[in-house]
Amino acid sequence: MRTRTPSLPSWSRAAVAAVVLLLLVARCDGGLRQDELECQQAANQLAECCPGFDPTMLSCNYSDGCTTSYPALTVAESNCIENESCSQLRATNVCARAAEALPIQTADGGLTAHPLVCP
Repeated sequence: MRTRTPSLPSWSRAAVAAVVLLLLVARCDGGLRQDELECQQAANQLAECCPGFDPTMLSCNYSDGCTTSYPALTVAESNCIENESCSQLRATNVCARAAEALPIQTADGGLTAHPLVCP
């Protein structure tokens, strides 16, 4: 008698395929840098905690061209945001400062930055 191995439900196979495809795309693209990932996680925290905060308006991308552009939040700022409570983020005006944070850029050897977002 032949033993039948259990198969995954169709939605599980689709999920596994999507994860594999995502990993392949990320691998080909060089993947996310640590500062990009931390910034995106902080943006999600801000979206949950700060009324009206639009996480898509916060630039969390790194790009290297004529001008190098870094995520608007440093890893330290992102970690600070992730470790604060929602009430603390609102009370210390982090929500407003994050909404105004611009990407950090280098041009002509100089570094542009914004006021510290967190704390």
